[in-house]
Amino acid sequence: MMTKEQEAAVYTKEQSFLLLASPGSGKTATVSKRADHLVESGCSPEDILVITFTRKAGEEIKNRCSYPIWGGTMHAICYEALRSPDVRVISQHESEALLMYCAVQTGVCQVTKGKNKWKINQSLCRENLWECNNPDLQRLSNLYQSTLKINGEVDYNGLIYHASRKTDTWKNLRHIIVDEAQDTDETQWNLVKHIISSADKDCTSMFVGDMKQSIYGWRNARPDIFASMSRVKMGLTTSFRCPSEILAPANRLIRNNPEGVVTESNFTGGDFSVKTYGVVDAVNEMLGNLIRLEKIAILCRSNSLVEKVCNELSEALIPCEAIMPSHSPDKLYWLLAYCASPYSPAVIEMFARSFELEASIVTGGPELVAAKLSGSGIKDLSKCVSGSLSQGATIDHILEHAPLAFRKSKEYWLGRYSGWKVRQALTDWSLPREEEPSSGVCHIMTIHQSKGLEFQGVVIPGVTEGKFPKSSSLKKISELEEERRVMYVALTRAQEKLTVLTDENPSSFVKEMLCPDYWNEFVRSSNREESSKTHQQTTSQNEGDPWSIF
Repeated sequence: MMTKEQEAAVYTKEQSFLLLASPGSGKTATVSKRADHLVESGCSPEDILVITFTRKAGEEIKNRCSYPIWGGTMHAICYEALRSPDVRVISQHESEALLMYCAVQTGVCQVTKGKNKWKINQSLCRENLWECNNPDLQRLSNLYQSTLKINGEVDYNGLIYHASRKTDTWKNLRHIIVDEAQDTDETQWNLVKHIISSADKDCTSMFVGDMKQSIYGWRNARPDIFASMSRVKMGLTTSFRCPSEILAPANRLIRNNPEGVVTESNFTGGDFSVKTYGVVDAVNEMLGNLIRLEKIAILCRSNSLVEKVCNELSEALIPCEAIMPSHSPDKLYWLLAYCASPYSPAVIEMFARSFELEASIVTGGPELVAAKLSGSGIKDLSKCVSGSLSQGATIDHILEHAPLAFRKSKEYWLGRYSGWKVRQALTDWSLPREEEPSSGVCHIMTIHQSKGLEFQGVVIPGVTEGKFPKSSSLKKISELEEERRVMYVALTRAQEKLTVLTDENPSSFVKEMLCPDYWNEFVRSSNREESSKTHQQTTSQNEGDPWSIF
């Protein structure tokens, strides 16, 4: 059964429109039913394109659809459009390594020596060298692109750059749906516009997103682009995830932003609290409320806090899992990268470091490297380079002879890549993917990683002055507004119980979540002895309730 808002979005005849979808408002169901309706109205499934922000969202939408539509992330769609056995997509790690090499070669002074490794200026890493408008970086851009071309490689931005210059791929499309459109950057938006202009003249476009959940400004995402995508706006304003007790503080917080439209709830029964004790106590309290461990998530503002919380729970013997991004690929990655591109200067550099080889040996070619590594049991490297071994056979051989060199198990790699050729496997590895939370453990992750997820119980630690929001964001209104949206995303992951943890210096966000009477009481209670350092808020449904935002 659809709501009236959902029905309006599914059956509309508007050629272009924005769907402003609040958290937990049935966005995925609406998108999939819209696609089904378009097919049942006479459109072929392959003429419908759904672009999603994550692989998981793309798979969920396709699984819910009754017909085999074309869908995936922006990069996956572009890779499919450009698919060629002679082209490999390099990872962000390889891209940064190549950027470092090109910066040194061209004399761009953006490379500095860190504690144990060379580092490159992160602002340079965010430059799109495929559409470079900075004359100071033009030589760097030319070398970067030519090196990729020689080695038959392309980076993430290059995928979008090349796909936005194709027309035949998109010409038969009749309907385009862009999910999480509020996190689109200018390059991606240009691609979307190119796809629409290359498609059927009557092609419709549906842009789904929520300005309140735009949290990727540091990736150059621009919520103002989303607002300009269409003049026609529809909305999904009722959350089926969050009870009113949890939406109330979330709404109070986000109303301090210009895009702070209120999200409604048609049910009650949730629990929200701000407390000054530790994360272990917060998890134990949720367990005491009969919330199972795997239904609890601890959402952190930074990766360093994820590590700290994980250590605290482990010491308390609470089973937990920290979902962390892979910051540094292991030896297996660089070995396979070398197998795929043995003459790439950046890969040569990182491969040599990983295996502690002299650069002169690695630049001598695969045969010389294979001879040097033969003493360590890694043989037949030349076969890996030539592609005569399947991916499964390559990994099987490597792990059989050098099992201690790699973090992951043989079964892990074989299960993921069995049967793939080396270059194909590295490309699949390089495309962004999300880790699935395990069962039977408490989940610890950054707030950004929690996007699109929901949990029975949510704990948000570290909401203290200078930490969340970050002190640096206080200097710029746009950054402070994004920090507020990050907090809003965290609050709206909770289905039943939400606990915000602070200390004697609570964040300004805590004050924004609470109405004045409760804030004053919280401040008084937080200054008392340890036994009374807990302040529980329960939202009343009575008229005049200080929680009310309406």
